Amino acid sequence: LVQASTFLHKHNLLATVALHPGQFLPEHVCQSLDRVHVMAYDMIATQSYNSPTKHHASFQSMQNAMSSFTSNGCPSSKLIMGVPAYARHESNPILAW
Repeated sequence: LVQASTFLHKHNLLATVALHPGQFLPEHVCQSLDRVHVMAYDMIATQSYNSPTKHHASFQSMQNAMSSFTSNGCPSSKLIMGVPAYARHESNPILAW
């Protein structure tokens, strides 16, 4: 990625990656990129207040995902949070609405 980033920058192009929460890059690699898109969705979790409703990305899980990237050395100025703007079928989460 560092080599690709160097090549792209020589041609006035941006170097970006899209990662799921839990996929981290070494700090020096993150520094060479222009943007890191965090796909903060499809993190199925049951709400903690005794609700059977499942969300594919709660606000708390998105906050945790972004914090984990910064704590692993990625500058917050390079992070872009992917927001889930779709729904999932409750009994079959593979189906999108």
